[in-house]
Amino acid sequence: MTKVIFFDIDGTLVTPKNHLPKSTKTTIENLQKAGHIPVLASGRHPRMLAAIADALDVSSYISLNGQYIVAEGQHIYSNPLPTDTIERLISTSYEFGDRTFLLTAEKIIGNTFMEELMDPEFLTFTYEQMSQVSVEAQFELFKRMTEKPLSKTKYEKEEVLSAYIHITEESDALYQEQFPDLHITRATPLLGEASMKGSHKAAGMERIVDYFDLDWKNTIAFGDSLNDLEMVKAADIGVAMGNGREELKAVADYVTSSVEADGIYQAVKHLELI
Repeated sequence: MTKVIFFDIDGTLVTPKNHLPKSTKTTIENLQKAGHIPVLASGRHPRMLAAIADALDVSSYISLNGQYIVAEGQHIYSNPLPTDTIERLISTSYEFGDRTFLLTAEKIIGNTFMEELMDPEFLTFTYEQMSQVSVEAQFELFKRMTEKPLSKTKYEKEEVLSAYIHITEESDALYQEQFPDLHITRATPLLGEASMKGSHKAAGMERIVDYFDLDWKNTIAFGDSLNDLEMVKAADIGVAMGNGREELKAVADYVTSSVEADGIYQAVKHLELI
């Protein structure tokens, strides 16, 4: 029976250095040959997940934590943030000494460096280099790169789908309290991810399942981080990576090995999908 299988990217399909293990690539290929439907589900920007999608020959994805969804290469859903909410988020973050930049389906709205992040080769280089630097050093670097708040003229005519905030995890609850109309989550220690309330990977899963006209009992989800919580809990079978957060492992139906130790392959064999 066909399963639709949702995969987070960072820490699940790829290592912290953005490396795709050979076993993972082969496993995805075998899942497709068996008639299953792999779907990427990430907090990444659409263009930031393009290289992984191409490498795996996957044409369906949930990006920006459910804010922008593509099925079989077709855009089927997006959920922009209101301009007044964006304006208040930027203002509040800078009042607190934090930093914010914005994402549309096509670009990052920030300074010149942020725009350069859209280049796939540069992005790969950045992942590799930043993985060798402490979180504290990364945090300070990003703050320096976004020293001035964004002007409203940069985003008021754009369809902004998500905001990244340079905050530590300890500040997530504060921002959630300040912005009850948003959903604050994260995949890394470096960035809080803000989307519309009710918009998360599990909500994106529903739209993909409806598109393929499949039953929810045929869903499986793989993840490792906090922005995978809703997805792993919602799936009929939720799988947490061995390198994942303990909060995620606590709600998962199965905990596999780490991404570096062929965790995707191990789980797929355990679930008898191939």
